[in-house]
Amino acid sequence: MFALASTTSRRAQGFAMALASIESPALSPPGLVYSTSWSNNDTMLIQTQYPGIYIATASDNQREADRYAGKVNEALGKIASGRSGGELLRGISSLSATRQRKLTISEIDSDDDPCTEAVLTRPQIAAYDPSDFRANKRIAKQFARGEVSSEPAGCSAIVNWNPKTSIKLSRNGSPKRLHKDPKESFAVLAHEMIHASHVMAGTSKAWNGDRYDETSEAGQEELRAVGLGAYAHAYTGEPTENSIRAEHRLQARSKYKPRDA
Repeated sequence: MFALASTTSRRAQGFAMALASIESPALSPPGLVYSTSWSNNDTMLIQTQYPGIYIATASDNQREADRYAGKVNEALGKIASGRSGGELLRGISSLSATRQRKLTISEIDSDDDPCTEAVLTRPQIAAYDPSDFRANKRIAKQFARGEVSSEPAGCSAIVNWNPKTSIKLSRNGSPKRLHKDPKESFAVLAHEMIHASHVMAGTSKAWNGDRYDETSEAGQEELRAVGLGAYAHAYTGEPTENSIRAEHRLQARSKYKPRDA
């Protein structure tokens, strides 16, 4: 799931700029904390044990920040424990090391929808000098889709995620709604991280058309992330939400579109 083009927040602006200021994530020790001022609070960026993957907390309270970071690390560990999940995380770390891309997992409220956003890297910000965060994201989408022919494809990514949010599936695997189930929230994180890996590589199909229309590019991006049809792991060998679900004996998702969408 991707954020709508109009979506923006002061907190997101703050940690996006902090994200862009990190020089070499592959050389930074796990747990290193970066802060940036936004409004009256700080956004804390904490590096995970996976190079290039950071955590952005919603609170500058150390205990609350540690709680969210712990949930993220727990979910990442679960994803990494399977073959395709481990491949996903290694691929993201490789993109970070070779292309200066970063992925930030950002804390959101449990009532907010998980989504993935494209943001410029520090060199891209220096080269294109966006006037504000909206302009940053507009340009970043072009890099995410590989549409800037004069530059290497890809950019950094933000995954907005809450550790309580899961997808409720019907008996046939059709998504019914988002609901609160911490036990399966890692599958939602995996889905968004797959989108993020495409953003970082510059191969994303997002933001072009209706994501619930399977014939549109945005719809194809969602099928690709879930692993449906021609994008099934059995055909592509690429990590998908369903391949990661299978590694943890979770029910496979048969559709992307919810019944009430």
